[in-house]
Amino acid sequence: MKPMTFILKLVLAAVIALGVMGIQGVYAQQEVKKLKLLKSVFAGGDDQRVTLIYEEVPPSPTSLKPGQYPEGSKHYHTGHAVVYVISGTLEIKFEGEMPRIIGPGGVFEELPGQVIQGKNASITEWAKLVVFQVTDKGRPLAEDVK
Repeated sequence: MKPMTFILKLVLAAVIALGVMGIQGVYAQQEVKKLKLLKSVFAGGDDQRVTLIYEEVPPSPTSLKPGQYPEGSKHYHTGHAVVYVISGTLEIKFEGEMPRIIGPGGVFEELPGQVIQGKNASITEWAKLVVFQVTDKGRPLAEDVK
């Protein structure tokens, strides 16, 4: 009986270990999904463009790329951005401020050059949001900060 019990425990441990590794592997492959809905010349001037992006942010910690800050991606936008949270929750932290949780229906803005760190506040649910941004033509929408 003892050898059989040992084998069953060993098999159970292996199944649990493989399951955990498999889950981590699935989460490791998840990345932020972005769909550019609109990119157009801003009617206010030929030197600016309007961009509308739909994003899906995977549960944390998978929304963090290797080497990123534990608080989430640290970046700034090169133009004025307005973010609307459709579902899920985001944790955002503007440089020099306390972190904030933004839930469904929440809106916040990011001014050009304003450093922000953001991540999905949930470890189980995706966050879905829309970003509207006005940027000078030829400039990237955002820049990473190290």
